[in-house]
Formats: sequence, C-alpha cells, structure tokens
Amino acid sequence: MKKILFLFAAIISLASCETDVELNAPYKSTTVVYGLLDPIQDTQWIKINRTFLGDGNNLDYAAVRDSNEYKLDEFNALTVTELVDGDVTNTYNLTAMEISNKSINGIFYGPTQTVYYFVKPGGLNQDARYRLNIDFKDREDISAETALVQPGDVSFFNEIAIISLGREIKLASVSTSGIFDFEDYSGSFFPDDSAPFYEVALRMYFTEKTYTDATHTVLLSERPVTVEYNVGTYTKDNVGVNGRINFNISGEGFFNVIGTTLKSDDNIVYQIGEVDDTPFPGTEAFEIVLYIGGDELYTFFQVNSPTTGVVQERPTYSNIRNGLGLFSSRSSRTIPGIPVATTNPALVPNFANLLALRFSNQTSDITFCDPGGESTDIIPLCQ
Repeated sequence: MKKILFLFAAIISLASCETDVELNAPYKSTTVVYGLLDPIQDTQWIKINRTFLGDGNNLDYAAVRDSNEYKLDEFNALTVTELVDGDVTNTYNLTAMEISNKSINGIFYGPTQTVYYFVKPGGLNQDARYRLNIDFKDREDISAETALVQPGDVSFFNEIAIISLGREIKLASVSTSGIFDFEDYSGSFFPDDSAPFYEVALRMYFTEKTYTDATHTVLLSERPVTVEYNVGTYTKDNVGVNGRINFNISGEGFFNVIGTTLKSDDNIVYQIGEVDDTPFPGTEAFEIVLYIGGDELYTFFQVNSPTTGVVQERPTYSNIRNGLGLFSSRSSRTIPGIPVATTNPALVPNFANLLALRFSNQTSDITFCDPGGESTDIIPLCQ
C-alpha cells in the first residue's frame, strides 16, 4: 500500500513540474439582465450587462466598464413587447442612457454606467404580459417574460381614515409624569393575487441645513434627506383569517435608524418635514410605503433567503432565457403626508414623537427644527 501511495504522489509531482495549472476554464460570456417593470410609472428601466473573465484578478475586471457592458453595435434590436391574450398589442424600443450616479464604493464599476429604458405615458397595461427581446448580431438571443403586479388592487386597512384624520404615526407615548416611552405602531393591508411578495417601510423626511457656525445665522447649503426604516417582508403565507397581512413598526427600531443616518454636528440643523394645510395645518413628515413584488421576484427572494438547514448550498434562480438575471414586476402603495404630531384640533394633542426626537438616547445629540411649530418648547421653530 505504501508503494502505491508513493507512486501516486510521484506522478502528481511530475505532472505539476511539467505544466502550469490554469485556474480559468475556457470562457463563455453570459448576458445578465435585471428589470422590474412598474405598471404605474411612465418610464421603465432595464439593466443589461455581461459576465467577464480574465487572466488576472477578476475583481480588477469588475471595476472596468468595458468588461461588463455591451456596445450598442452588438445589438440588432432591443425591444419589450406587450401581449394581451397571447397577441402582440404594442412594441417598445429600448433606448440606451448613460448615467453617472452609481456608487463607487462597491466592487463593480462606477459612477458612470449604461442603462436602457422605454416610455409608455400613463403607465403599462396591468392586464398584459411583457416580453423582453435582446436580438444580438453575433451571439445567442435573450428573452424573458413577466406579468404585472396590480397595485390598484392592494390597499392599506383604514387608509382613507389615516389620511383624513390628521393623526400621527404613534411611535412613542407620554406618561403622566411627562416621560416618553417607545411604542410599536400596528397596521395591516389587503394583498392581491397578482403580487405574492410585499415589503413595508416607514419613511421620514428632513431638510439638512448646514450653517457657517453653531449660531445658525448664515446658511451655507441645504439638501433633502430621507430616513427609511425596513419594517419587514411578507408573503401570501402571512394572510390572516380576515384577509389582511398585519405589520408592526418598532418605534425604538425606527429612532435607532434616525440616529445612525443623521449627523450630530453643531453646524447642522434638520428641518422636520414640510408644512401642509391639508387635511389640517401642521408639519407632515411620515410616509408608510408598501412595496409590491411579482411572482418571479418572489421566487428570487425565496431562493436567496438565508438558509437555516444543514445544507447551505442554494440553487441559482433566473428567468432569463439564454442568460442570467431577473425580469419581473414591482410597484408600491403609500400613505403620504402623515404628521409628526397630531394636527386635528378635535383630537387630544400628542407630542410624543417630538419628545422622542429631542430627548431619546438615539437622537438627543442631533439638532432639529419644526417648520410648523407644533410644540416650540420641545423642538424650536425653524428660522
């Protein structure tokens, strides 16, 4: 047995001396497509790239734009076809656009990249299917097809009442001693069969005002800032007996995100939301967002969710024929214009959210101002 093992080792040693090991197998470039059609938007965006392989460090190639993108003269046509009951009702040509807003902090190239789009004023036909067609001159053609989610058939429970009452999203409450405590806000929505996949988020809007010094007398610049808190992901399996999917927004979790997103700087003041007179005069700062995902996006989410079993390897999901990637549909519903504090004069005023902004451990070192002046003894009026 020892002689056999020695002979086997000698063969490997001789082979390694005579030839170099090539880590890169023969290379075949693959088209990678990502597109999520939103039926309520006029403009639809699609990303078309290709895989790459080189003799050096492939992370270096990831940072090179020409290694990842096709040239326009490599295509015969780029189209999206609208199908109703299997019949072609419209065909849209994709137009290339160069944009320069991609982050440069990741692995892949930026900030400039090429994206493709088409425009359908008034949005897409929600009863149609849409087929992507990539017709190459000298390589295998690519196609993918998807139905659309129907956001008009998805709604929040008590949506109209929330908008019309002038009531705040209650993320904190005040005890009789004037001390606030964080609270969870509970809500729910009615799903639709066209969309098996949902995400809920809470947004809060600010204007970041930068001054020359801590006296806040000379304004240098200002820019909008949005804080978005991911509440959770839900599927058709979460539907209750009442036909609704319930969600809870953690007040403490949301204020943690504010504290890590906004800057603690003596020269910076964050204006809370904007003043709006409807339905009642006051500062509107919150928006509940419901993202709605189609069947292919749901499958993609399932395949890429964290594994809990012993087997950690997972399959690769793609609905792109002759390529890789995802072509599906996504949209959103929102409850906009929610006040930071109660604005309805018929209701008991609640300033707990303002107290949490001013005094919580997460945000007490951040300077805020309120353009509506709901309670100037808590948050000062914006200059």
